[in-house]
Amino acid sequence: MLFAKEEIKMPEVPAAFIHNFQARKILRHAVERFDFEEQVAIYLYCFLGLPISEIAESTKLSENSIVCILTLYAERLSFKIDVFKKAIPYCADDLVPITEVLALES
Repeated sequence: MLFAKEEIKMPEVPAAFIHNFQARKILRHAVERFDFEEQVAIYLYCFLGLPISEIAESTKLSENSIVCILTLYAERLSFKIDVFKKAIPYCADDLVPITEVLALES
């Protein structure tokens, strides 16, 4: 195995971004850019907290692929969140998990 199976840390989102339509739309779009199976892996990991081994079994993707998908997703989110932090006022102490954004409709 090329990658460690340790937990992939998803960035937290300032709650103010959830109330901003454009920010919410762009953050949701980050997951929509992945293929269907990859999206399933992201949702299984973020919403259900399934371990990578179970996600691999469910999706038929390799564990290495899932680690890559989750890492890329986390990096994309971090980049987008950093950009919004420069443009949208927010409270640094009021953070929510990405599942809050994914659970909302655009």
